[in-house]
Amino acid sequence: MGAGEGWLTMDAAMLIVVVATALCAGASGGTFLAFSTFVMPALRRLPTRQAVAAMRQVNVLAPRSAFMVPLMGSAIGSCLIGTWTVLWYDGPRGLLLTGVVLNLLAFAVTGMRNVPLNNGLARLSGGVGDDTAAEEGAWSRYACTWTRWNHVRTLASLVAACSLTAALA
Repeated sequence: MGAGEGWLTMDAAMLIVVVATALCAGASGGTFLAFSTFVMPALRRLPTRQAVAAMRQVNVLAPRSAFMVPLMGSAIGSCLIGTWTVLWYDGPRGLLLTGVVLNLLAFAVTGMRNVPLNNGLARLSGGVGDDTAAEEGAWSRYACTWTRWNHVRTLASLVAACSLTAALA
């Protein structure tokens, strides 16, 4: 966007939606980054049963926490921005649509990858019986796969926040 373009060409309501969505994407990405960089590595240092129990509690609390505001806010905001950009916006669209697509990707990864993994972890035996090797293997696979997909949604959220912010410049 050149001088005099960007936020000056957005109506006030859409400006608020873009700013709020960028903030939500940044907050979500920051939370995901924390999990990738120190929460999951810390859990992997615990004995398997303790790590599984701790992650299960995280998975119970997360959908009921304030974290859902930025997670859902970035998805809803992206739907609004995408619709507005395609149907009504006559300015440069690249950065806005990049932010939209990446936010929706992060949301999709959450629903299609991380949540099903969490549901599988909830069904893990949880220390019943003596099959410690099987539990350790299941936890190791979960932690590795969950973290890999978490990296994807971290990157998508943070780049979306940057893209939406850059669209305002």
